[in-house]
Amino acid sequence: METSSRARWIVAAALLFCAARAQAGDPANADPHVRTATSGARELLTEDMRRSSTVRALVQRLQRSDVVVYVQMRFFGSQISRGRLIFLSAVAGTRYIVVEIGCGESWGTQLATLGHE
Repeated sequence: METSSRARWIVAAALLFCAARAQAGDPANADPHVRTATSGARELLTEDMRRSSTVRALVQRLQRSDVVVYVQMRFFGSQISRGRLIFLSAVAGTRYIVVEIGCGESWGTQLATLGHE
């Protein structure tokens, strides 16, 4: 496995661990299917859901599915990527996905990118 690929898996595993611990202490979010890694990602998701009925519907659909999505912010080294979707794994009938949003982008671009991903 090449170094950058190994590093992505380590970061993804750490994200899953941290997000699971953060969610465990919040009884209102006992089993959310869209989880955020940071307060910035949480703020972005909250604002996108407030502004867009499409995003709200997608989050509701995910909540009823076998998919868990982790939203995180990251810096992309090139201007080509503003966001991406990574299929992480499938375990015991649950599929895990990571959505990465470019943190160097404008707020409006981040909102649109999250809605797209």
